Amino acid sequence: MIRTHQRLASAQAKAQRSWRMRAVIATSLMCLLAGCAFGTSQAPPGSGEPTASPRPTPSTRQLEPREAERIQRVMTPLIQHMNHPLPLNQVRVGILEDAQINAANASGGEFYITTGLLERASDDQLRGVLAHEVAHADLGHVARKPRGSGPG
Repeated sequence: MIRTHQRLASAQAKAQRSWRMRAVIATSLMCLLAGCAFGTSQAPPGSGEPTASPRPTPSTRQLEPREAERIQRVMTPLIQHMNHPLPLNQVRVGILEDAQINAANASGGEFYITTGLLERASDDQLRGVLAHEVAHADLGHVARKPRGSGPG
């Protein structure tokens, strides 16, 4: 009788851990998908082309040397391990004065990082977010600019 009760308790604990894991995975996927929507919008119906939101304007704040070194230390291996690596001298990073934790790929080796991300993320967290953006660049996941919309 005691063994049956122990087995039942063990099975209930496993089921509860499994449910928690599924909830964590579902929440993580929802956050990841929501983060992918940063900086994109849909084209007007019937136009046949996606449109890009206006590009964020990077701040004029100069990076402190330790910030520049940190970004370079984290991003260089990511760029080098792309399936279609970008020349390091063509990678540009703009800093957005924004408290939100976010980053964006703007194509052509151009990336944006918010001050919120730089200030609050550990190197491993920063590496994870930037790996996500580098993957977008590697796979060509950038909304195209509509024809005739001016220079850029």
